[in-house]
Amino acid sequence: IKLGGTTSTGEYVTALSDLFKPGSRAEFQMVDTDTLRGRRTVVYEYEVKKEFSHETLGWGEGGSITQQTVAGYRGRIWVDREDSRVLRLEDICTEIEPGFPITAASKIIDYEWVTINQQQHLLPSRAVVELTDRVRGQTEQTRNEILFHGYRKFGTEVKIIDIDEKDF
Repeated sequence: IKLGGTTSTGEYVTALSDLFKPGSRAEFQMVDTDTLRGRRTVVYEYEVKKEFSHETLGWGEGGSITQQTVAGYRGRIWVDREDSRVLRLEDICTEIEPGFPITAASKIIDYEWVTINQQQHLLPSRAVVELTDRVRGQTEQTRNEILFHGYRKFGTEVKIIDIDEKDF
């Protein structure tokens, strides 16, 4: 059974990686300061034009994507003043192809420090993805809220030993 609904990818690395790649030609401008979860931050607005974007929107029914388009995007990032790490990313799609079923898309990703195996890692803690689509005269809005928790290290140890023919 294929279920429909809104899906998203990129919350871990892709969203930030694509924004900061030189090829995106993102334009940043410092606009404010803020405190986010007790951390002092600098807020930057940014914009990535469609021609340099990797922001892909896909639409389909019954769990299969049948149409895709690339959109530009703009938004804000909150950067920790002490360690220069991004603590929040917000973006809104722009330049969506006219006639494409998705007419609006936005996301917010919050990143927090998580201890895994006695080491600190900055990882997503929450993401909210909102989409608006218009198909067959009907407008539908969806919102997915994704909570990331329970991070832990998985691993294994392997011991390689020589086997002699007499062992068989």
